[in-house]
Order: sequence, then structure tokens, then C-alpha cells
Amino acid sequence: DAPSSNSMFIGDLLALAGAVLFGCYSVLLKKLIPDENLVNMPMFFGFLGLINGVACIPILILFHYTKLELFDPAPPSVFAYLTVNALIGTVLSDLLWAKAVVLTSPLTVNVGMSLTIPLSFLADFVTPGATRPSVQLEYLLGALLVLLSFIGVNASDSAEQQEPDGAARLREANDLADVMDDLGDLDE
Repeated sequence: DAPSSNSMFIGDLLALAGAVLFGCYSVLLKKLIPDENLVNMPMFFGFLGLINGVACIPILILFHYTKLELFDPAPPSVFAYLTVNALIGTVLSDLLWAKAVVLTSPLTVNVGMSLTIPLSFLADFVTPGATRPSVQLEYLLGALLVLLSFIGVNASDSAEQQEPDGAARLREANDLADVMDDLGDLDE
């Protein structure tokens, strides 16, 4: 079955909405948690998972009984693999992502995450025995742009981090000059 243009458009809209919501989530995480010592990240994600589980289970039940999406119980072996994947691929990666957002900036972390695209291509290309991907000019250009954007964002962040130190030193020098002037006024 070839997807219709209407279903492709809806899929594109949902992907765009998901990207916007993820961006809002990233920025709010950094804004509401400016210091990683203020929050216990595992507990934060535990409560986030609990809230999502409680909120989403009724939706899943509704989808099942309206036959929009039928759910079959997974065999125990599949459930075990899903659990290991969830712990390593979701919990650990989300904890590391959140720590990186708090330590740097949402932009730096999310642009850095986009490096997985060219790096997965490179891994497929250099792994012995793996099916070699076809090298297309468009893909190489896109990978180069992702890499350059990561370098540009990091250079910009580095410049911003150095500027406040200089401003702070200038402010300290002005404060010291004011104190010296005040001391000079006391002598007179």
C-alpha cells in the first residue's frame, strides 16, 4: 500500500509538532533547572514516566476498544528485550541528555544529537561486513552542513561564555576604581 498524500501530510504535521514540543521541553528544562544540583534527575524522569504512564494508559485502552490500534501482549522474551532497550536506550540516554542540557544549552545538545545522522552513515561505511550505504552527494552535503552547524553553535557558545567573564572583570575594575575614589575622598 502506497501512502496517500493526505496521510503523508498528516505525518509531516505530527513530526513537526513533535519537534516543536521537544524544543519547548528542552528550553523549559534549561530555564526551570538552571543548576543540575537543584534536581535529582533520575527522580525527575521517574515522575515524568509515571505521569505519562498514568495519562497515556486510558488513551491506549480507548484505541484498543475502538479498534484504532489493537494491542497484543508481548511474549516474555520480547518483553525482556524491550525492558533492556528501555533502560539503556531511553532511561540512560534521557538522563545523559538532560544533564547535558543543564550543563550546556538546549541548542548545543540538540544540534549535537543531530550528529548521529552522519556518524551512523560513517559507522555503516567503516564496519566490516555491514551493507555499505550508497554515497550520494546530497547526503554528504547534508552531513557536512550538520557538522558545520555543530561547530558553529559550539563556537558561538564559547564566545558567549567568555564575554560575561570579561564584562565581570570590567565591572570589578570599575568597582575597584569607585572604592579607590571613595578612599581618596576620605583623605581630603
